[in-house]
Amino acid sequence: MKKQKGNFWFGLTLVLIAIIDFYQAIKFPSFEVSGIRLPGPAFFPVILGIVFFIGGVYEIICSFMSGNTFKINLGWFKSWENRNIIFFLLSSLIYVILLNYFGFIICTLILLVILMLRLRVKFLTSIGISLIVLAIILVVFQFFFNVSFPTGIFSFI
Repeated sequence: MKKQKGNFWFGLTLVLIAIIDFYQAIKFPSFEVSGIRLPGPAFFPVILGIVFFIGGVYEIICSFMSGNTFKINLGWFKSWENRNIIFFLLSSLIYVILLNYFGFIICTLILLVILMLRLRVKFLTSIGISLIVLAIILVVFQFFFNVSFPTGIFSFI
């Protein structure tokens, strides 16, 4: 059987995400119907936290067993695909920060266009697809589910 090569830092990240997930999940309200406690809104986050925790511990154990404990592989950043992951995470973080200031429509449109341009989609195509996706999201969530989105400084839109 092939020896598994674990990644300590990936495992530690999964464990930390699981801990944050559990902490947030315990804040969710319980769900009771006729005095019977049922799985409520915390059910999926708890299951996800358990999976992340088990996966993280497994990665940490594999990294200790393979002797690959605290090595940081900087060659990972040389790959275009891996840099896309970093780009997506950073742009998502910026999106969340700017969402309340500039509103859902503007921020989402800009985010979708930028991500598609990063994936080498032609400019006009990325704008067209972004507008279609944004229209679908607005129709489904605003009109069918009656969800209100942040308007930001463009509250007149």
